[in-house]
Amino acid sequence: AGAALDDDPAPDRRSVGGLARRRITHWTQLHGGPAHANLRERSDAIVSPRIAWTAPGAAGEPAVSGGDLYAVGAALQRIDAATGRVLAWRAAGEADPVAPGGGDEPRALAYVGGAAIGPAAVLARRTDGAVAAWDRALARRLWLRPLDPPTGGEAVPGVLVRDLYVCGSGASVVALDAGTGETRWVHRLPAGDAVDVVPAAAGELVVIATRVGQVAALELASGRPAWRTELVPGLGGPDPVVVDGRVLVADRGVRAERRGALHALALEDGELLWTHVYGAMDLATPGVGRGELFAHSAREVVVVDPATGAAAAEPEQRTGRGCGAPPLLVGNTLYSADREGFLYARSRERGELAWAFWVPGGSIDRFAYVDGRLLVTTSTGLFALEDDPAAERLPRGLVLRADAR
Repeated sequence: AGAALDDDPAPDRRSVGGLARRRITHWTQLHGGPAHANLRERSDAIVSPRIAWTAPGAAGEPAVSGGDLYAVGAALQRIDAATGRVLAWRAAGEADPVAPGGGDEPRALAYVGGAAIGPAAVLARRTDGAVAAWDRALARRLWLRPLDPPTGGEAVPGVLVRDLYVCGSGASVVALDAGTGETRWVHRLPAGDAVDVVPAAAGELVVIATRVGQVAALELASGRPAWRTELVPGLGGPDPVVVDGRVLVADRGVRAERRGALHALALEDGELLWTHVYGAMDLATPGVGRGELFAHSAREVVVVDPATGAAAAEPEQRTGRGCGAPPLLVGNTLYSADREGFLYARSRERGELAWAFWVPGGSIDRFAYVDGRLLVTTSTGLFALEDDPAAERLPRGLVLRADAR
């Protein structure tokens, strides 16, 4: 699997060094694609940021294709990516033949994590574990497949790979036909185990990381294991990433022994290549750079060599407490966020902070870069940040507030 996602060749309005920037016009599922390698190769179009539009109530990681943005939360929303106008809104329990959970009062439902966009359908997972498929206009629900959340855990989205949607269900991993919702295969886990993270996929393999510490590569066509590797319990939170023939998974540490760690395994056979111990147990899914990884834990983002696991002596970025979304490299800009409501844009080349986005009293959930805009979901809704063409110079240390008018 390559580290970069495909992009659209349409040139941007600006250029750098005489070379036209190119817009990347899609981000079709969590982390941008099935391998979760989130590198954006092109130059960052945002020089001086401003808020283009907001969408209150939109949650999860946005998915974008063909000018349509899909957000989750209490409803699955279709939003015009250029203007922020809501084009369609479908409540999580809409079109159910009976009240979810039975009884007179339906349970409160929501869509979780983020949607996945296929050629003819948009798929999203609900808090009760069910997977729903809607047409791209959200005019008609195509199918609803009841599944269970992971045993003893909460439902997380699946990964869309060609015509399959693969996700955890109870103590199993299930592959659904994206066109019909029918089961194509089931991989059963040992009793007491479950998948609490979004699977990743590359080539003919789907990679899972389980609660008891097992990493496995399943054949995409059949669900049969190609290999299994035992690590340590606690492979939950950060999602696995596949890049340059390596599988990256993280754990939350071993009690009384060490803090959380990032592991690299060979995609071919599951051999453990290296382990990098973080400085904390609060970890984010690693971000992917050009021949480097960005590991975010606690109050820092550290550059890690993907070949050896060696970390740079000094952190690439200092942040506030906590971490959530993976660091994201766009051109020469490295984006990261903490749990104190700040998103940081820092020059990867010079290491200096260019600007920050702040949600006073709130938090940053996810972000994605599409079509020259940074799409940021927060505790108060979705913000589309873009470059302000009228700004001649970026004030040093600019902090753009979410409540700015």
